[in-house]
Amino acid sequence: MSSIGDNIRTLREALHLTQDELGEIADTNRVTIAKYESDRIVPGGLALIKLSKALHVPADVILGHGLEDMDAEYAEIWAAREAARRDPGRKLLFSMAKNASDKSVQQVVAIYGALKNTNPEFYDGDDPA
Repeated sequence: MSSIGDNIRTLREALHLTQDELGEIADTNRVTIAKYESDRIVPGGLALIKLSKALHVPADVILGHGLEDMDAEYAEIWAAREAARRDPGRKLLFSMAKNASDKSVQQVVAIYGALKNTNPEFYDGDDPA
């Protein structure tokens, strides 16, 4: 059985976040994230809620129920965010909406998919800036 720290690390790495990035999103810092991941400290209630939101999983996943136990709704949201981080075309959209709600992220991913299906050259991977 994996520890809470292992779960936090696994989820963070799956989303391609650094400890600094996760700390920023979860309103803490890299040192605290490192302590969580090494099981030197355990996140309290508020910290667990913030980590849960930052990692886009229910708190029980962090506490040890594993990704395979996520219900379909959370699994879909989590997968959409993970896909957004891996796809260079979606990465720019994701970075602009880092703190957006789950529904907003799903809508942006759907819009991007529709545009890409309509016009495959919609985004060619180059930074438009």
